[in-house]
Amino acid sequence: MEPYFYKSMTLIKFSNKVIPKDNHTKIKQYTRTALKNLEKACELNPNNANLCYHLGLLKFGLQKTHDSISDIEKAMEKSEDNFAKYFYARGLIYSELKLHKKALEDFSIAISIDETYSEAYLARA
Repeated sequence: MEPYFYKSMTLIKFSNKVIPKDNHTKIKQYTRTALKNLEKACELNPNNANLCYHLGLLKFGLQKTHDSISDIEKAMEKSEDNFAKYFYARGLIYSELKLHKKALEDFSIAISIDETYSEAYLARA
């Protein structure tokens, strides 16, 4: 896998586990650096669906919801298979944007792909 991806994931884990929760400046600094690394990984591997998916999740965490939908949809397009986690993630983003009908559809698709996906059942409820 791409070294920029690993660096990005390491920065995110580090910011979540080591930096005190009240140090918002430091957390943002690490998260922005993680975003830059993940964007670089996607630039170097433009056909990697998993990188697009993680980039979408990171942008969602940074409250860049419209950008995150775009990245999740790129992951869906580039993937050879349908993954429930892609539909679940997009459903969460739609839910955040108050697009409840679209969110419900995505949660239902996630469940149809993986009937054991308990988080999708919970979100759909």
